[in-house]
Amino acid sequence: MPAKQLDSNPVTMAEAKKILEERKKEGGELAYEQKQAYEHLQAVVKLSPEKAKEMVNELKNLGLNQATSVKITDILPITVEQLKQILTMENRPFEEEQINEIIKIVDKYRGK
Repeated sequence: MPAKQLDSNPVTMAEAKKILEERKKEGGELAYEQKQAYEHLQAVVKLSPEKAKEMVNELKNLGLNQATSVKITDILPITVEQLKQILTMENRPFEEEQINEIIKIVDKYRGK
């Protein structure tokens, strides 16, 4: 019988990595899928969980929803075109000024 889903709230890959690290410390062995996910996250996560959470909050303060903020934080888009593809999740138009504000936040956390 599959586990019952209690809550559905998008988290960044950095936060997911932290959750798996904590599970590993608590119980030792991760399930096969968890091991695969953890190995992938070790290779691709660029921000600490704390920095990722800060970035998500800054993006949400600009009016983006949680899912879009998480996706931008995970991907750290380099170009405006990449960002615009992610912003389609919002189903609304964005002014150039808004896009530039988002890019500034991304650049700040990318270390540019």
